[in-house]
Amino acid sequence: MSNLKKSLSISAVFLFAIVSSALAENNAVKPSLTHIMTYILNWHETDIGAAEKIGEGRTIYPLSGHVTMADGTKGKIVGQTADWNDGPTDNGFNIIDVRASVKLDDGDFFHLRYEGRMSFSEEGIKKFGTENHLVPNEEFHLLSLGHMYTESKKYADLHQAGIVLQGVDFVMPGNNIGNLTYEVYKTMP
Repeated sequence: MSNLKKSLSISAVFLFAIVSSALAENNAVKPSLTHIMTYILNWHETDIGAAEKIGEGRTIYPLSGHVTMADGTKGKIVGQTADWNDGPTDNGFNIIDVRASVKLDDGDFFHLRYEGRMSFSEEGIKKFGTENHLVPNEEFHLLSLGHMYTESKKYADLHQAGIVLQGVDFVMPGNNIGNLTYEVYKTMP
C-alpha cells in the first residue's frame, strides 16, 4: 500500500471518529428541571434564636419553616437548620450556604444542602435592611444549586438528586423576623 493510501485511510478513520463523536454529542440528553416542592424558610429571633455574627462579614441565621411537595405532602423544617451567610460582597451579592432538615407529615425525612448568590435591583436595594418589606421576585435574584438526601422509599429518586432553587419572595429581616420562599426543582436526567 502506498504512503498516500495509508494517509488517506488514517485520515478517513480520524474523520469518522470526529463525525461519530459530534453526532453522539448531538444525541446527548439535555438537562431539564422538574418542580418538586415549594420551600419556605423563616427567621424569627424570638422563636428560634438570634443570628450569630462570627466575623469577616459572616452571620449564621438559625431557620425554621415548612415545605409543600409537588404531590401535596407537607413537612416542617426540623433540627439544626441554618444559613451561613457571608453578607454582601464587594459587587453587592449576598452569598448563602444553607443546610436544612425536613420531616414530612408521612414521617419521611430529607436533607437539603445548597449554596447560592442573592442580588438586588435598585428598588430591592432601597428595601434591603428595612423592616418587614416584601421584596418581590423582580427586585431580587436568588439562584442556588445543591443536593437532597433521603432514605424515603416514596421519594427515593430525590436521594443525591441535584437541585436548583429559585427565590420567589423575600421578606427582609426587620424586627428580627424575615422569610424567604423558594421553588425547588430536581435536575434531570
